[in-house]
Amino acid sequence: MRTHRPRIVPFVLTSLVVAATASAQNWSDNFETYAIGSPLEGQGGWVGWDGINTTNTVVSGAFAQSGTRSIQPNPGSDTVQQFTPPTVGTWVFKGQVYAPTGFASNLDYMIMNKYSHGGPYEWGSWITFNGTANTVTCNCGGLNANSVPIPRDRWVEVRQVIDLDTNQAEIYFDGVLFANYVPVQGV
Repeated sequence: MRTHRPRIVPFVLTSLVVAATASAQNWSDNFETYAIGSPLEGQGGWVGWDGINTTNTVVSGAFAQSGTRSIQPNPGSDTVQQFTPPTVGTWVFKGQVYAPTGFASNLDYMIMNKYSHGGPYEWGSWITFNGTANTVTCNCGGLNANSVPIPRDRWVEVRQVIDLDTNQAEIYFDGVLFANYVPVQGV
């Protein structure tokens, strides 16, 4: 059973990219082919948690890091993109986030070690954007939480580098090393 369900207000995400340096598998989504105002779930492989679509994550034209679109999670959003689980190599997950001045709720940005609709679930990294406290916190690999202030009104890169061969992971936030951990320890 999932113990935490994100609650989100205006906060946008654009340009999700996943690249494997050890193989030719790459995936990206810049949301440019989706209609503004449309639900993200049901497009490009995006689905709701446990396969239950909430239609609360929408394609937005209000902010864009590049192109004309981004996604905006709203209260009750819980949107997932699944991948075939890699077992070797180094994988890089990159996304851009934007927190406007009025962002005053929570958003969780996660990479899961294990996920299937209905379980089992295992969180590999869990980054929380707390708009009220104005903090970005990484609860990653069972470490004590690292926190920094949320940059407002600009795009910020979140980059996770996961080396499955050495079982090491690094998270960079706004170009600075934010956490270094063992991903199989979970959160």
